[in-house]
Amino acid sequence: MTLEQIFIENRIYKGIEEKKTFEHVQKAVRDGMEPFLDGGGVTDSEIDRLLAIKIRRISRFDIEAHRSEMGEVRTRIDGIMEDLADMDRYAVSWLQGILKKYGRSYPRLTRIETFSDIDVKEVSLRNLKVFYDAQAGYVGSAVKGDISFEASEYDRIAVFENTGAFRILPVAEKHFIDGGVAFCGLQDKERVFTAVYRDRQTRVAFIKRFRVESFILEKEYRFIPEDSELLYFSDSPGGAVEVWFERRKRMRTYKEAVDISGILVKGVHARGNRLGAGRPVSSIKVLPPAGDAGAAGESAALPAEAPAAADKAPGQCSPAPAENDDSPGDAAGEPEAPPPLSIEEVMEKAEALRLKSQETLKLAGQESQRDLFEEIGKET
Repeated sequence: MTLEQIFIENRIYKGIEEKKTFEHVQKAVRDGMEPFLDGGGVTDSEIDRLLAIKIRRISRFDIEAHRSEMGEVRTRIDGIMEDLADMDRYAVSWLQGILKKYGRSYPRLTRIETFSDIDVKEVSLRNLKVFYDAQAGYVGSAVKGDISFEASEYDRIAVFENTGAFRILPVAEKHFIDGGVAFCGLQDKERVFTAVYRDRQTRVAFIKRFRVESFILEKEYRFIPEDSELLYFSDSPGGAVEVWFERRKRMRTYKEAVDISGILVKGVHARGNRLGAGRPVSSIKVLPPAGDAGAAGESAALPAEAPAAADKAPGQCSPAPAENDDSPGDAAGEPEAPPPLSIEEVMEKAEALRLKSQETLKLAGQESQRDLFEEIGKET
């Protein structure tokens, strides 16, 4: 309630009718107002304002109208507090009100158009030359080496090692790479890599195709299992791999050709497809597509330890070397002859030849059907 409302509704002004001095009038007003102010008091200026109310105004004071006005004020205060509690909703409501009130008078003068995203790497200039020094094991813009590619400051360098580890590096003056490199070039999320690896315990080989789409800079990841050895790695989209199996008794199939383009592209950490139905693999041979001399993927570098084919273009990624030097053709891409026969296989073939010779003599109707090998033995 306002001071005026308390002063009038409680008829405090009646207490000043018999007072003879102004000080007594002020004291009467102060004493009359204190019980309604919850321990508070009124100032001299407030008392002067109350005493300035004319008797005519008091007689015409409409208590109900005053209460209605105070109710509206309280309702407005509650609405303001609610708006302050949710400024986002209030701002939207206020702007909508402005638009509704002035929208027709101030039409929009601009046009709404779509904007295409711009990749800063696509528009940046590749004005840096990155080199890879295979002997020293460094890659960067301040390195001198035989393998090089152009890059910008926003590009990333992908380094795949023969150990099965890989890292994505920022373009810098120098990075050290510990170990042989199977690939060193610009990172591209759309580039598809092919890897053939062999389990060291079971010697079963696997092939996988993958992309590197997410990574943390300079963190080391693996693209083949820890207990595996890399036999072949490339970013070439086509070609085939000829897999040679370890010799076993009574084995009829010694090799299998696999079309690389027919392998499903997976994530970099996915397990590869098993080759040769789980048979141990001795070596592999790379068969490039017909008419393809081995065109390189963009900015790819040669492995540090794997010899390149004679006709390969600079910058192409070649297969990694196999560690089994005893098996013929373990170096992928080299001409390979079938492994020599075991003693059991030679004896088996000799027995088959003896039986075939006996059958031939019987069909010819000859009188002597002595064992061909026995006759040969007597002569010798």
